[in-house]
Amino acid sequence: MNWYKILKFCQQVLEKPLTYFDIGHEIVTNKERSGSPNFMWIFYDGEVLAIEESEENVTHEEAFPFIGQGSWPRYYSGRYESGTGRLSLLKPVQGVAAHRDVPGVLINRLYQEFPEITEIKPF
Repeated sequence: MNWYKILKFCQQVLEKPLTYFDIGHEIVTNKERSGSPNFMWIFYDGEVLAIEESEENVTHEEAFPFIGQGSWPRYYSGRYESGTGRLSLLKPVQGVAAHRDVPGVLINRLYQEFPEITEIKPF
């Protein structure tokens, strides 16, 4: 095995896996701001509701206060980075939806809300 193959192998092994907080959490994680806005979204009543991340809206609970505190585990939600086009998709952890595939209607609504999506990363 030559040095190039060894280097490529090491890069693959050592790459840090992408986490939910790596996408669209600049304010929460104190990352350097990219200049492009990040959005929080939730799939609620068959629609994608989105709001820009800001100092006043850092978490989904702050951005969407009409959702009850204990109700979050029942909804699809995530973040969108407009600068990269990456979108995180957090599946519900409670209810029937936690055991199903992501519905096609949700994917369609996400592309309507964020037409520049380059990657959808489920968590």
